[in-house]
Amino acid sequence: MTNLKCKFFDGKSAQKYELEVSVAEDHLKLTDEILWYFDEIEIVEKPQFDRPAIISSKLFPDARLYIEDAAFFLKLEQKLPQNQSCKKSCFYVSKSVIHFALFALAIFCFIKFFQHV
Repeated sequence: MTNLKCKFFDGKSAQKYELEVSVAEDHLKLTDEILWYFDEIEIVEKPQFDRPAIISSKLFPDARLYIEDAAFFLKLEQKLPQNQSCKKSCFYVSKSVIHFALFALAIFCFIKFFQHV
C-alpha cells in the first residue's frame, strides 16, 4: 500500500486537515506524532456510492479520518482485526433503501390517484 491523501478532523475543532497517510506493518501513520494502531481503529462508515470511508481511533473517538479511495480502504480493512465493527454503514444502506421505497410508493399512489380522476 502506498501513501494516500486523506481529510482528517481532530474532534477538538472544526478544522479540516489534509494529511498524507502511510501504512506500516501494524499502524497508520497520520503524522509523525499521530499513529493509529490497527487494533485501535474503528470503522465509523464504510464507503458508500458518493461517500468516503470514515474511520476513528478508540483512543480519540471524536477524531475522524476520511478515506476517499475505496480500494485503499478495502486493503486497510483486511489489516484490521476481525472484530472491528462498522457503526453506521448498515444503517445508511437501510435508510437509503427505505427512502427509495417510500418515494417509489408515493409516485405509484400519485399515478393511481390521477388514473381514477
